[in-house]
Amino acid sequence: MTLLVNHVNSNHVEQEQDFVEEVNLGLNLSSLPAFIDDKNKYVYCISDNTIIVFNARNGKRMHILKHHEKHLFVYANERYCISITQTGNLLRWDVETNTCAKVENFSKVPLSFVYKAKEGFYCVSSLSGSTQIAKLIGQKSETFGNFR
Repeated sequence: MTLLVNHVNSNHVEQEQDFVEEVNLGLNLSSLPAFIDDKNKYVYCISDNTIIVFNARNGKRMHILKHHEKHLFVYANERYCISITQTGNLLRWDVETNTCAKVENFSKVPLSFVYKAKEGFYCVSSLSGSTQIAKLIGQKSETFGNFR
Protein backbone atom coordinates (compact mmCIF):
# COMPACT_ATOMS: atom_id res chain seq x y z
CA MET A 1 0.00 0.00 0.00
CA THR A 2 1.27 3.41 -0.89
CA LEU A 3 -0.25 6.59 0.46
CA LEU A 4 0.14 9.27 -2.21
CA VAL A 5 0.25 12.86 -1.01
CA ASN A 6 -0.11 15.72 -3.48
CA HIS A 7 1.21 19.11 -2.40
CA VAL A 8 -0.67 22.17 -3.65
CA ASN A 9 0.82 25.63 -3.21
CA SER A 10 -1.12 28.81 -2.39
CA ASN A 11 -1.85 29.36 -6.11
CA HIS A 12 -3.53 25.93 -6.24
CA VAL A 13 -0.75 24.55 -8.42
CA GLU A 14 0.11 20.93 -7.80
CA GLN A 15 3.74 20.44 -6.78
CA GLU A 16 5.84 17.35 -6.11
CA GLN A 17 4.27 14.17 -4.79
CA ASP A 18 5.36 12.20 -1.74
CA PHE A 19 4.85 8.46 -1.38
CA VAL A 20 4.63 6.74 1.97
CA GLU A 21 5.34 3.02 1.83
CA GLU A 22 3.71 0.78 4.44
CA VAL A 23 3.90 -2.40 2.39
CA ASN A 24 7.20 -3.43 4.02
CA LEU A 25 5.42 -3.69 7.36
CA GLY A 26 3.16 -6.43 5.97
CA LEU A 27 0.04 -4.34 6.40
CA ASN A 28 -3.16 -4.95 4.47
CA LEU A 29 -4.40 -1.36 4.27
CA SER A 30 -6.55 -1.75 1.18
CA SER A 31 -9.10 -4.28 2.46
CA LEU A 32 -11.40 -1.64 4.04
CA PRO A 33 -12.03 1.98 3.03
CA ALA A 34 -9.87 4.64 4.63
CA PHE A 35 -11.52 7.42 6.62
CA ILE A 36 -10.50 11.10 6.49
CA ASP A 37 -11.66 13.28 9.37
CA ASP A 38 -13.79 16.40 8.83
CA LYS A 39 -10.81 18.75 9.19
CA ASN A 40 -8.73 16.79 6.64
CA LYS A 41 -6.05 16.37 9.30
CA TYR A 42 -5.80 12.58 9.57
CA VAL A 43 -6.34 9.54 7.35
CA TYR A 44 -7.35 6.39 9.27
CA CYS A 45 -6.56 3.01 7.69
CA ILE A 46 -7.56 -0.36 9.16
CA SER A 47 -5.23 -3.35 9.02
CA ASP A 48 -6.81 -6.28 10.90
CA ASN A 49 -6.46 -5.39 14.61
CA THR A 50 -4.56 -2.14 13.98
CA ILE A 51 -5.60 1.34 12.92
CA ILE A 52 -2.82 3.33 11.27
CA VAL A 53 -3.26 7.10 11.45
CA PHE A 54 -1.53 9.20 8.79
CA ASN A 55 -1.12 12.95 8.45
CA ALA A 56 -3.42 13.78 5.53
CA ARG A 57 -1.20 16.60 4.30
CA ASN A 58 2.21 14.94 4.15
CA GLY A 59 1.43 11.21 4.39
CA LYS A 60 3.57 10.68 7.50
CA ARG A 61 2.46 7.89 9.83
CA MET A 62 1.42 9.62 13.06
CA HIS A 63 -0.18 6.99 15.30
CA ILE A 64 -0.73 3.25 15.57
CA LEU A 65 -3.82 2.13 17.50
CA LYS A 66 -3.77 -1.58 18.41
CA HIS A 67 -6.41 -3.86 19.86
CA HIS A 68 -6.58 -7.65 20.10
CA GLU A 69 -9.69 -7.89 17.86
CA LYS A 70 -10.12 -7.24 14.14
CA HIS A 71 -11.55 -3.80 13.31
CA LEU A 72 -14.34 -3.40 10.74
CA PHE A 73 -14.95 0.34 10.92
CA VAL A 74 -13.33 3.59 12.03
CA TYR A 75 -14.79 7.09 12.41
CA ALA A 76 -13.16 10.17 13.94
CA ASN A 77 -13.25 13.81 14.93
CA GLU A 78 -10.34 16.09 15.94
CA ARG A 79 -9.39 14.37 19.21
CA TYR A 80 -11.09 10.99 19.43
CA CYS A 81 -11.89 8.19 17.08
CA ILE A 82 -14.11 5.17 17.43
CA SER A 83 -13.72 1.76 15.90
CA ILE A 84 -16.00 -1.25 15.81
CA THR A 85 -14.68 -4.80 15.95
CA GLN A 86 -15.98 -8.07 14.50
CA THR A 87 -17.14 -9.17 17.94
CA GLY A 88 -19.36 -6.10 18.37
CA ASN A 89 -17.12 -4.00 20.58
CA LEU A 90 -17.17 -0.24 20.13
CA LEU A 91 -13.81 1.25 21.08
CA ARG A 92 -13.21 4.92 21.78
CA TRP A 93 -9.60 5.94 21.14
CA ASP A 94 -7.54 8.90 22.28
CA VAL A 95 -5.47 9.33 19.13
CA GLU A 96 -2.84 11.63 20.67
CA THR A 97 -1.95 9.11 23.40
CA ASN A 98 -2.52 5.94 21.30
CA THR A 99 -4.78 4.53 24.01
CA CYS A 100 -8.20 2.95 24.06
CA ALA A 101 -10.23 5.14 26.42
CA LYS A 102 -13.40 3.03 26.52
CA VAL A 103 -14.78 -0.31 25.29
CA GLU A 104 -18.50 -1.07 25.01
CA ASN A 105 -19.97 -4.33 23.71
CA PHE A 106 -23.25 -3.95 21.83
CA SER A 107 -23.65 -7.18 19.82
CA LYS A 108 -24.07 -10.82 20.77
CA VAL A 109 -23.41 -12.00 17.20
CA PRO A 110 -20.27 -11.55 15.08
CA LEU A 111 -20.40 -8.64 12.65
CA SER A 112 -19.50 -8.77 8.97
CA PHE A 113 -19.61 -5.09 8.03
CA VAL A 114 -20.33 -1.69 9.61
CA TYR A 115 -21.18 1.58 7.89
CA LYS A 116 -22.31 5.08 8.86
CA ALA A 117 -25.26 6.85 7.32
CA LYS A 118 -26.76 10.24 8.15
CA GLU A 119 -29.10 8.57 10.66
CA GLY A 120 -26.39 6.64 12.53
CA PHE A 121 -24.31 3.48 12.41
CA TYR A 122 -25.54 0.25 10.82
CA CYS A 123 -24.12 -3.23 11.43
CA VAL A 124 -24.43 -6.25 9.15
CA SER A 125 -24.18 -9.77 10.56
CA SER A 126 -24.56 -13.18 8.98
CA LEU A 127 -25.62 -15.99 11.24
CA SER A 128 -26.90 -19.42 10.21
CA GLY A 129 -27.29 -18.39 6.58
CA SER A 130 -29.38 -15.29 7.23
CA THR A 131 -28.18 -11.71 6.93
CA GLN A 132 -29.30 -9.14 9.47
CA ILE A 133 -28.89 -5.37 9.36
CA ALA A 134 -29.27 -3.52 12.64
CA LYS A 135 -29.01 0.14 13.56
CA LEU A 136 -26.61 0.86 16.38
CA ILE A 137 -28.49 3.15 18.73
CA GLY A 138 -26.32 5.06 21.16
CA GLN A 139 -27.22 7.30 24.00
CA LYS A 140 -26.12 10.92 24.13
CA SER A 141 -23.11 9.85 26.14
CA GLU A 142 -19.47 10.72 25.78
CA THR A 143 -19.02 7.77 23.45
CA PHE A 144 -21.47 8.95 20.79
CA GLY A 145 -21.86 12.63 21.61
CA ASN A 146 -19.51 13.93 18.92
CA PHE A 147 -20.10 11.25 16.31
CA ARG A 148 -23.64 11.93 15.09
